[in-house]
Amino acid sequence: TGVKGAPITLMSEKLNGAIFDGSNCHRPSAIAIHQKAHIVVDGFVFRFYAPKVLGRRAGMDYGQALLWGARNFTLQNCMQYGPGKYGQAAVMKWSRDVTWRNNVVMSFSGGIMGREMKSVRIVNNTFYMPLITNMNMGASPFVMKNNLFYGQSEQKYKVYMMQTPRNAN
Repeated sequence: TGVKGAPITLMSEKLNGAIFDGSNCHRPSAIAIHQKAHIVVDGFVFRFYAPKVLGRRAGMDYGQALLWGARNFTLQNCMQYGPGKYGQAAVMKWSRDVTWRNNVVMSFSGGIMGREMKSVRIVNNTFYMPLITNMNMGASPFVMKNNLFYGQSEQKYKVYMMQTPRNAN
């Protein structure tokens, strides 16, 4: 865990020069952040991690990036290339202050999925042809702006959000 103003930063020396390879879809996740805070991941390529059938093992889920209870996490300037099977670029649960910025996300059944999240920002990313949908997000507040969506039918660019009523605690 890092601290405010001094996050743990994993950065590729050359933008997209370092590749995390999932061994032909046999590894469940490239990044697994459980109950950690103040982390920045910058400039990597993630490819060929496990789809749903192979990803759910050893306490993992089937996202290339898996965040459970993470706080102040940023993924930026990365390329996430999926297996073209039923998998997610990210699966996030019970996390807060998460930013996805300046990334390319392609060849997944779904882009980014989040449940019971607080304060999520998805900005300046490019999404290429998901099989189902780009976003399935339960977060409040949720900011999504300046993203590009290529090869989409109408159903694939909708964002489904669960919002907490304003009067709720």
